[in-house]
Amino acid sequence: WYSPLPPHTEEYRALSEAFVRYARLNGDGGTAPIASGEAIKPGNRDPRIPAVAKALIDNGYLEGVPQTRRYSTEMVAAVRKLQSDYGLKPDGIVGAGTIEALNKGPGDRARQLAVNLERLRWLDRSPPATRIDVNTGAATQEYWRDGALRDRRNVVVGQTDRETPQLG
Repeated sequence: WYSPLPPHTEEYRALSEAFVRYARLNGDGGTAPIASGEAIKPGNRDPRIPAVAKALIDNGYLEGVPQTRRYSTEMVAAVRKLQSDYGLKPDGIVGAGTIEALNKGPGDRARQLAVNLERLRWLDRSPPATRIDVNTGAATQEYWRDGALRDRRNVVVGQTDRETPQLG
């Protein structure tokens, strides 16, 4: 009875695993909030670097703890990935928006994943083999032909006063 309820796709499995990981991280107490302040640029020294590193580790963007208060190239790469995932400009600078994303922590990420798991359950379990999928959140478009991904592109996503065009 239960087996056919969740979709049996790679995407759903990956989201499920991510949900479990973030739910466990949240159960471990999460991350203490990072204080606001001046932007941290690559190579800078800042007393908040250990807190930034812990938040990056807790959210799965960084492995190992830096032994310095210097903003290293490995941390910059992790911050860029986080910024990209959160729709921020991936400049590697730890500013107000990046600190806000880091302070959300694994509990918010787990809730986000739970919502997306539910949304995947609503989708057609056997989509047409030839189709165009537009992900407005990620601003990407995928073209599938005969069940194989043929093309992936970035797309322009609309705003409240300039809505995203609909394809017919």
